Amino acid sequence: MTIVLPQITVQHDFQTVISEVQEGIISEESFWVSCYKQENSSVHGRVNVCRAPGQVQLTPEAVEFERSPHSVYSASCPSLAIPPTRLRVPRQIAAFDVAPDASLYATGDGDGNLRVSSTSGSGKILTSKPHKSTILSLRFFPSSKVILTSSNDFALSIISATDLSVPRTLKAHTRAVTDSAIISKGRNVISCSKDGTIRLWDVASGTQIRVFGSTNYSPVYKMSLGIKDGDMDLVPPDGEILQSPSVPVDGREVETTDKIVFCALHNGSFEGIDLGTKSAFFRSEPPETLKTPLESMALTDHILATGSRAGVVTIYDTRQLSDPLFSFQRNGASVEEMAFVPTTDAEVRLAIASADGLPYVASIIPEGPEVVEELVGYNYDAVRCVKVTNGSIWTTGDDGLIRRY
Repeated sequence: MTIVLPQITVQHDFQTVISEVQEGIISEESFWVSCYKQENSSVHGRVNVCRAPGQVQLTPEAVEFERSPHSVYSASCPSLAIPPTRLRVPRQIAAFDVAPDASLYATGDGDGNLRVSSTSGSGKILTSKPHKSTILSLRFFPSSKVILTSSNDFALSIISATDLSVPRTLKAHTRAVTDSAIISKGRNVISCSKDGTIRLWDVASGTQIRVFGSTNYSPVYKMSLGIKDGDMDLVPPDGEILQSPSVPVDGREVETTDKIVFCALHNGSFEGIDLGTKSAFFRSEPPETLKTPLESMALTDHILATGSRAGVVTIYDTRQLSDPLFSFQRNGASVEEMAFVPTTDAEVRLAIASADGLPYVASIIPEGPEVVEELVGYNYDAVRCVKVTNGSIWTTGDDGLIRRY
């Protein structure tokens, strides 16, 4: 006698659905759960997800579905006598970086866990939990020996890449810290947040040096740090000509006077801040129609790229920011992250990670836009991160795997 065992399948991106409702990106949504058993009619149910005070409410139909406080999921189907069965999902990678010397890579996940591994595949894998919630950004310092992380738990951590000890925790933001950047060798770092602020930090003391606010404190989703030069469009939004910095340089600031930072905002616009003059030098206009948030941003030389939740990539020349060079789009999937790809000539290429699981490389200068490479190997799982280092393109995403091209 052969015993027939049941099957349960769940919509592959159900965790993303729950996360988007929890973060307020959408007010409600649903995902499917299907149950099968030979010689029985299959059951196809849905789980409705909506926001409730202080939590996310899951309401299943035709099946049973539960989530524990530690995000352990289970499903059952009474009509097929299927008992509660745990649903094990791949650990989704939310943040990723490769060390400048290419010796290590690090990942951060939705539970605040950090993993550091050797790019050679040998050596011990180090793990720790420096945050209480999702790690949203992860950066190696230029030395390749220290890591900067930021999280949904409102904090940033300075972490040793050799033993994962945490000598500094930076706290002042009042909402999720969405991105971070390291200035020069790393005596100062900068962060942005959904609280609408950009904060400059002193690493040695773990203290905040200065805080900047976006227009109307619109949530800031991404940043790009760069070096200003005489050709950049640095006329402030009010049209006044910039004079010598009137704000004194704090004694804790190191190599900030020649730096600028671009910030991608929730309202679909972006701003440029001069860290030398401590003031904004550019504010773009939000879209006239649907104000789709900017999710990603990348900067190289005189080229700035922004990517929206609607899948639109827009290219600007920083010497004339008021008029974009052009925009392009493949579909409506969110542009999660972008990175410029070095070339041996004047061509400018951009690697793009998207929520449709179809990352690619576009040529944007001089003939662009044009798709020149498809980064294959995904099965529709969202690609959240893309990094370019030492001739390789690295991608990671919701399937929990790291791919090197």
